Amino acid sequence: MKYSTLFFHGQKIEVFNSWLGKEIIKINGEVKSSKYSVFGTTHHFQFEDAKGDSHEFQLSFRINFTGIVLDVYLDKQPVIVSPNNSNWATLFLFAVSAGVVMFLFGFFKNTC
Repeated sequence: MKYSTLFFHGQKIEVFNSWLGKEIIKINGEVKSSKYSVFGTTHHFQFEDAKGDSHEFQLSFRINFTGIVLDVYLDKQPVIVSPNNSNWATLFLFAVSAGVVMFLFGFFKNTC
């Protein structure tokens, strides 16, 4: 499934992510990077623009509390940087806290 399409220096960069964890990055239809991951990974590659200048590209998939997030760096400069404050630990602590509250509420409800 196509996750996103980005345009840099006249190049079309397509980002794909499957339910099986395969991440594919294509530039103008040509596969530049392909990796499998469960919780996200980083893709590093280079491409040339229309003038023939070489550019370094870094794209990272991550999973956090809000879902799948994407970080993009072009020539080591941030282009898209997703928030890093939400993660699975936060979700886990929230779920445990909610479970404890529901347990205590049920416990006190039955004793009254």
